[in-house]
Amino acid sequence: MSWSSALIKDISKPENLIISSEIAVVIADKFPKAQHHYLVLPLADIPSIFHLNRSHLSLLEELHLLARNVVEVKGVRWQDFNVGFHAEPSMQRLHLHVISKDFVSTSLKTKKHWNSFNTELFVPYTSKAIRTRRRLQAS
Repeated sequence: MSWSSALIKDISKPENLIISSEIAVVIADKFPKAQHHYLVLPLADIPSIFHLNRSHLSLLEELHLLARNVVEVKGVRWQDFNVGFHAEPSMQRLHLHVISKDFVSTSLKTKKHWNSFNTELFVPYTSKAIRTRRRLQAS
């Protein structure tokens, strides 16, 4: 198994799971780029954001709910986090980043690491956009 598919292996180990639902799980990032850095992954095999379609709207809502839940479980403030996807993912399997805005970590070593969370390379999750799409889909 290549390094890019390590997330698939990680979510199969119960000891790695912080929170889980019937369709998704939350794990700690193995190489956190901030004091708090979590990944929310679907159990379904969705390679990246580029494979999402309208049928995935409820899944995206579940990923966001789990993101909010892990922040609450860890006892930190939601406002102190960025939540979103990499526009150029390096790991296989769709994953939503839940990362504190402090960016204090020994794993934050390169400009690429910083840029992947602080430029247009990071696509913020916006629940408003998901709700709007859902309403349009229902119409």
